[in-house]
Amino acid sequence: KKDIQERLTRTEKKREQIKTLVAQGKSLDEIRMAVGDPPPAAPGGRGPNFPTFTTVVYNELTKK
Repeated sequence: KKDIQERLTRTEKKREQIKTLVAQGKSLDEIRMAVGDPPPAAPGGRGPNFPTFTTVVYNELTKK
C-alpha cells in the first residue's frame, strides 16, 4: 500500500507540473524535457507506440 501511495503522489506532482507548464504556454516538447521524459521513439519500431502520461495530460489540458 505504501508503494502505491508513493506512486500516486509522484503522479499527482507530475500532473501539476505539466499543468503549470501548459499554463505558461510551453509546447509538448518543452514540457517533455522539463519533466524528464525520454524522447519519443522513432516510428517503425517494434510494437505499438502508446502515448506517454505527459502526452495524455498535455492533450487533456489543451483540448478546446
